[in-house]
Amino acid sequence: MIVVVKEPNKAAEIREIEGGLSALQQIVDGRIEVMELINGFDLVCNEEFLFLDLEPNIVVNGELFFGTVFITKADDTGNFVSLSDSEVRLATMILNRMAVQLV
Repeated sequence: MIVVVKEPNKAAEIREIEGGLSALQQIVDGRIEVMELINGFDLVCNEEFLFLDLEPNIVVNGELFFGTVFITKADDTGNFVSLSDSEVRLATMILNRMAVQLV
């Protein structure tokens, strides 16, 4: 499955991952939480990012997210599926624009 991953203080990158829950949890280093974004995208983050000592990463609708996040999408049955090439480009741009700018 193709997703776009954004780690703190790094540019977003394309990754091919397995589709199972374990692989998703490994990326965010813990239990996952899914938030619906624009264009049918889903943002996946660590469910407990507010309680862990993680670095700030992105801001979504005024909310700061910590730790590694990634964008994917779900099919009609709710299962995560690969992003297309055009979706990868858009997701990469979205994550990079949401990045926290540390001064």
